[in-house]
Amino acid sequence: MSLLNDMLRDLSQHQPVVDGAEGYDEQLLQSSSIAPKKHYAWVQLSIFFVIVFIAVLVINDASKKPSGVQPAIAVEPKKISIIHNQAEVVPVPSAAVRSIALGTENAVAETASRGSENTILQNHIGDLLQQAERAMGMDRLTTPVEDNAYAYYQKILSMSADNSDAKEGLDKIAQRYLTKAQEQSQLGNLAQAEALLQRARFVSARFVDAHTVEFSELSNQTLAAQGAQELIEAPAQPAQTESIKPFVVAEAVAKESSVSVLPNAGWKDEQLARHAQELIQKGKQNDAQTLLKNFVASEQKPALSAALLAELYIQQGNAAAADIILEQTHYLEVDVKSKIKAQILSLQGDDAQAITVLEKNLTAADVNEGYRSLLASLYHKTANYPQSILSYQRLINSFGEKPAYWLGLALAYDGLSQPKNALQAYVRLREFPQLQEQVKQYTDQRIAALRSQ
Repeated sequence: MSLLNDMLRDLSQHQPVVDGAEGYDEQLLQSSSIAPKKHYAWVQLSIFFVIVFIAVLVINDASKKPSGVQPAIAVEPKKISIIHNQAEVVPVPSAAVRSIALGTENAVAETASRGSENTILQNHIGDLLQQAERAMGMDRLTTPVEDNAYAYYQKILSMSADNSDAKEGLDKIAQRYLTKAQEQSQLGNLAQAEALLQRARFVSARFVDAHTVEFSELSNQTLAAQGAQELIEAPAQPAQTESIKPFVVAEAVAKESSVSVLPNAGWKDEQLARHAQELIQKGKQNDAQTLLKNFVASEQKPALSAALLAELYIQQGNAAAADIILEQTHYLEVDVKSKIKAQILSLQGDDAQAITVLEKNLTAADVNEGYRSLLASLYHKTANYPQSILSYQRLINSFGEKPAYWLGLALAYDGLSQPKNALQAYVRLREFPQLQEQVKQYTDQRIAALRSQ
């Protein structure tokens, strides 16, 4: 009995341990295979609910946005694009700004410079047009060599090949020669008419070709008037159905008369002097001199060529050769001979006597520009500034504004200590383009000095 009692007592003492063991093992079971299975099922369920919740939110958010609008996630690139665009308008570095500004200033300056040069060129062309119109009014069409309308128009075309005023002016010269040729043709002076026609063709062949028919008809009428008796007695000719071929005077003379038309001597002299002048302008003085010497020796009364040859000798300082030309050319006009004689005297150092020669024949040289220009320069050379001023003012009024005349006027005013008048003359002189560099420098110095007074 006692042994049984002891066993029952021991069993009752171990029972709590068994109950406690069940609670203690709860912690151990969490790391066993049974615990993970129970935990994993709970996690899956949680994830499922989370996914469903997120899907519901997304669907609700999408249903709230209007149709055609991209989701918020698609807007992000546009924000980036906006930021990018903002970056594009960020001001460029200051150095780049200065570079752009400098380039702009240079472009503006270049444009202004071109505009200024164009203005100066147009002013010069305007001056030449005035000179040409003045020469036309004085009927100086192609002569004298130093002052004629044809030369002025040619200068304009050398600067502006498409100048319509110059082309129209050449046509006017040709028209005037045609008119004169018609007049001579009607008077029966066929040789003179032919010479005038050739002058017109030299100036503007295009214009002459366009008006040949009208002139030819008048020429034929003149020939008909000369041979009226023969035409009346001659049997009537059948009318021609085809158009009449244009005739020039030379062709008409060759068919209706046995007279041989030769180039006019004065015209040949004029053309050779012009050609020699062109050679001189190109720096071919020796060629021009040889051409003139041969022509003067072989032709009768080549006044223009002889005078130009004498001018060449004077420019070379060969007073003896110029004096020989003067002695042998008795056919020269009084004003031309006086000018050459005065140049020879001045070359020999006798300016006072040269002025006396020029003043003696001043009336005969009223329209001789070179004559009066020489006298004005000699007045200045001998310090006779009042007479020099009067002479240059008359040159400007009679023959137009030219740089040489404004320079002479400015120097004369300077010589009389008249700064205001001198400044005005120097300023006007500076407006002419293509001045010699030495003249430019001197003019700028005088303008600066006179303005500072």
